Amino acid sequence: MLQNFIDYCKQPVYSAEQRRMTFVIFFKLYLLYMLVAIFISAPLGVLINLTGITSKLGGVSTKMIFLGILVLPFFEETIFRLLLKPTRWNIRVFFISVSIYIYHCSFTGKIICLLLFLGEYLFLF
Repeated sequence: MLQNFIDYCKQPVYSAEQRRMTFVIFFKLYLLYMLVAIFISAPLGVLINLTGITSKLGGVSTKMIFLGILVLPFFEETIFRLLLKPTRWNIRVFFISVSIYIYHCSFTGKIICLLLFLGEYLFLF
């Protein structure tokens, strides 16, 4: 799978051959993503400390890092991409993900997000 991606990057030509991604391949690609994120962020963190660049947001908590690297990519895939290939399984996972997000928004007080995703939920239901 990764070799196909590298070949496509070298010569971007449409290929009619499609293979189903197994969970093992998906997990390997996800681990590769996490390793690349860690190896890119470490030198950037050193560079930021050396140059004295300050953040206007303050310190980044461990919870934000956990959400940004592990949880949010999963929700992004399920909310925005699963409906591109509408199967019963994809639609179920989509509704579960949107329900979790609506539940989260309702308890954190994010009214605009709640209305946006509640509207999308009701429109598709």
